[in-house]
Amino acid sequence: MPTNSKKGPELCFMVKTSMDGFKPEDRKLIRSHVMKGKNLGRIRPLGSRRHQHPSDERKKNYDDISDNSSLSRISSRRPPHSEHETSVLALGSIPPRVGSVASTMHLADTVKPATIEVVLQFVPRRPFRESQRVRHHYQKAVSLLRQRLLCDDNDIRLSNNTISIVLSFAGQAFSSGDLKSAINHLQGIQKIVDLRGGFSSIIGNEKLINEILRCDLGIAIYSGSNPILFRGVGLSHAYRVYPKLDLFLNQSSLDHTLKSHEFLKSLRLTHDIEINDQLAAAWNAMSDFCSIINLAANTEQRIDVRTLLYSMASIMYNLLDMRFESTSWDESIRLGLLSFSCSVFLPWARLGISYPHLKSIVRNQFASLIGSSPSMPPKLVMWLLMAGAVGVLDEPDCACVHDLLLDAANSYGIKYWSQMRDMLNSLMWIGIVHDKQGKRVFDSAIGRYRT
Repeated sequence: MPTNSKKGPELCFMVKTSMDGFKPEDRKLIRSHVMKGKNLGRIRPLGSRRHQHPSDERKKNYDDISDNSSLSRISSRRPPHSEHETSVLALGSIPPRVGSVASTMHLADTVKPATIEVVLQFVPRRPFRESQRVRHHYQKAVSLLRQRLLCDDNDIRLSNNTISIVLSFAGQAFSSGDLKSAINHLQGIQKIVDLRGGFSSIIGNEKLINEILRCDLGIAIYSGSNPILFRGVGLSHAYRVYPKLDLFLNQSSLDHTLKSHEFLKSLRLTHDIEINDQLAAAWNAMSDFCSIINLAANTEQRIDVRTLLYSMASIMYNLLDMRFESTSWDESIRLGLLSFSCSVFLPWARLGISYPHLKSIVRNQFASLIGSSPSMPPKLVMWLLMAGAVGVLDEPDCACVHDLLLDAANSYGIKYWSQMRDMLNSLMWIGIVHDKQGKRVFDSAIGRYRT
């Protein structure tokens, strides 16, 4: 019967039968045993290894091949203590095998670390490893979410934490361009909220509600579809009612706001333009909110999150519900307000998220309608163009409105940015949000012609 000739480590017992210490050979054996534990996993510098007999080297390589996790175990040991050792242990991020996961082939021990690093720069498995690492965490999160949803305890299954987890999935899918998955996640949030009795059940967590609505609005504007939340609700719904913000304004800001309100009314007398009542209400609400933000910025105060939440929801959801003829002034103002609202409530351009559907509509609307209608007041034309530029249009798209903006500015007698800024402030504008981008657009369109 064949036997395994490879012996395992021997277990020795040290027996002390007298008052004297251990013999020198016993102490040597103890030190040898202790050092085996201390040196376990350590890697000697390549130049300090003892030369081995070829037969021993072949035996070592055979043993290494049979142990397909040796390199991964080495990478998890104690930190290095020298530069040379650092270069060796840095290989812990190197795949332990070459080829598929079923492969047991290792890199030869005689290959220098620097050579391995050069070779691995051209190995196509590294991006795959990164995606697998992300996928692992994603699948783990999905598994934990599934456990929550299958739980019998409604306090866990329908909790704010569960909603937050689903919301994070929706945001991740939206930012990666997977709109179908993002919509599915939002529909799941809607079901959870309905089971809880509506958004009023999320008491004391307006920040969570705010992020849910921002995700819903962002997806709707990005894709040109209808929002998922608040479908079929009337203007009397809590998130459709415009908040009364004039109570927070001081006298000077209130006077400025009233002038902005009166501007739309004056269009009927000066240019025979009748503005839809619902659209005028959205205009006034956005003007009030801008005044609140400017007042808070000037006095170094903060606004309550409820003010932001109810202003954003009422203005943007109502604007998305409105339907006007594409050739009407109402549609131009609606698109201008929607673009301006995106720059205030959904400023995700710095995250690489744009709104291609809205951008295309705004560009075509302004180019066709405003360009062929000189009877439209220059003040409104400039605000609409600047609102689109700071809201949804990027640099190449802004070039198409430069000529229109220059003509309107010349008609209104504006040559300098300070004049343009005062005019914009007289309608609605938030300096801390829009000044930088607005000045860039102004300089590109008008500043180069200034005398």
